[in-house]
Amino acid sequence: MDRLRGRVILITGSTGIAAATAIRCGAEAASVFVVSRSADHAEDLALRVEAAGARVGWTSADLADARQADAAVALAV
Repeated sequence: MDRLRGRVILITGSTGIAAATAIRCGAEAASVFVVSRSADHAEDLALRVEAAGARVGWTSADLADARQADAAVALAV
């Protein structure tokens, strides 16, 4: 299915519901951008989403810090 083709989904977090959402959105043909405090977790999730065939990017950031949150959004855009 490709209901989300042409959409970019910004996922905050890399485990649990966030991971499931990222994988599902990727399976629906969305481009997915993962932001997590843990670079290792973000990269691992990005690789799983990419393996499902989606375009994906990732970064690590503490979203409680406005500068890091702004930088993460800028990368996703």
